[in-house]
Amino acid sequence: LRVEMVSFFQCYLLVNFMVVQQGGIPSTTKDDGKNTRWNLGCFAWSLWVSCVSFQWVTNLSSAASLTFSYISMEAKFRPCMVELESGDALLNTTLPVMIFHPVLLVQLISMLSLVHAILTALVVAGVELDPSAWLLRYAVAALGPYFTFGMGYFLVTLSFVFAYVFFL
Repeated sequence: LRVEMVSFFQCYLLVNFMVVQQGGIPSTTKDDGKNTRWNLGCFAWSLWVSCVSFQWVTNLSSAASLTFSYISMEAKFRPCMVELESGDALLNTTLPVMIFHPVLLVQLISMLSLVHAILTALVVAGVELDPSAWLLRYAVAALGPYFTFGMGYFLVTLSFVFAYVFFL
């Protein structure tokens, strides 16, 4: 958890929001008053949505690899860790710190912004939907269990006591 990595990912999040919102979404219709489909616009729109979707998949795989690297590190260094009477390693009591790792949170919020961009692109293409409602559904479905599990684990294991005593 180096300072420059956290700063880098915070700047990445800001730049990601700016680029996605500033670039504009290609129009799929002509401005001829009839709103007829424009083949080149549909191709550019499809390419833009594909790139944003691929960026979402890349963020997801990056978040998954960060999580799996924690699990791998715990398995590799388990013999070196101090074990508590319950059999848990001392590192496992700080699992909520991993769950709320700034780099992981930036990736999840970046994925949320990419979903917003895709929903906006669907509206531009003429799909009848409410982007705010669908974004809320995505946020609750994707981030709700994540934060519920994190806070539940944090409270049930009394890790907040450990964090408060040793880190504050």
